[in-house]
Amino acid sequence: MPVTLALRLFKYFSKPLFIGLLSLTGVAVGLGFIRHQQHQINLLNHAKAELVLRNQELASENQQLGRQYQKTMAAYEALSKKRQLIKNKAQKVIKRIRKAPKSADAPLAPVLKDALEAL
Repeated sequence: MPVTLALRLFKYFSKPLFIGLLSLTGVAVGLGFIRHQQHQINLLNHAKAELVLRNQELASENQQLGRQYQKTMAAYEALSKKRQLIKNKAQKVIKRIRKAPKSADAPLAPVLKDALEAL
């Protein structure tokens, strides 16, 4: 059907006019396509700018978390060393108590005895 319509139009219009209209239609379609592509490029550029900004924010946050991690690890190591020192002191005290002769033993209040044994 569209082909016959084109043939009818060809009969009514002279060949140069028909070719001119066809060319004009082609140019309009081409310009529309170019405009659409420009719009898509603008959308992609906008999305890229947002992603670059978000990437910078995340990089800054990552650096901040890295610094926080370093502080946490330093505190953990200090706490671990302190815990080890306390453990060593407690072991020395326990060894000294165990090595003490029975003659150095004396009656002890049950509450104090339970507390010392709990240590």
